[in-house]
Amino acid sequence: MSLEVTSGEHGVVRVFSLGYRVSKELQHFEAVDKLAQALGVDHLKPEDVQIVDISALADMGLSSFLIEAYGVAEEDVAPLAESLNALQGHVAVLRSGAFQGAALTLAASDDVRLVATLHEPRMSAPAPMPDFESARGTSKGPKERKPVSDKAMSGRIAMYALLAVFAFTIMFVWIAS
Repeated sequence: MSLEVTSGEHGVVRVFSLGYRVSKELQHFEAVDKLAQALGVDHLKPEDVQIVDISALADMGLSSFLIEAYGVAEEDVAPLAESLNALQGHVAVLRSGAFQGAALTLAASDDVRLVATLHEPRMSAPAPMPDFESARGTSKGPKERKPVSDKAMSGRIAMYALLAVFAFTIMFVWIAS
């Protein structure tokens, strides 16, 4: 099976059914590298690859898992729900990011079969922030400092002079005793 992945692809979720041999290899070796090898590509981005043991989903089912975990629209999954929920063993769920934006041709081995190609929801741009008077703030910048008056400067000088006289007095009393 060969499958084209376009350059810059975004928002596509592919579900691959894994045969027994590939499932066992993924459990014993580096999973993402073995999956990349089984898909006929050099490298997959691990953050966008998930190997799912269907028996671990219990009553949830694979279709519900894809809706809940990947945000795939229920309307997109509904036609495939019966076949997705009938799968057994392991599946690999790959988001577009797994291919790191490169144009590729997947040449999957016989033990890897594409089951579904779905789409994640498109993110809409955030709404513009409303303009409220309170949001503008009231700050007019830093206040200007007044220059120090002559009286304040004279007071500081006098205080330092008194401290120096006090220190010399203490020192003379200490030396004298």
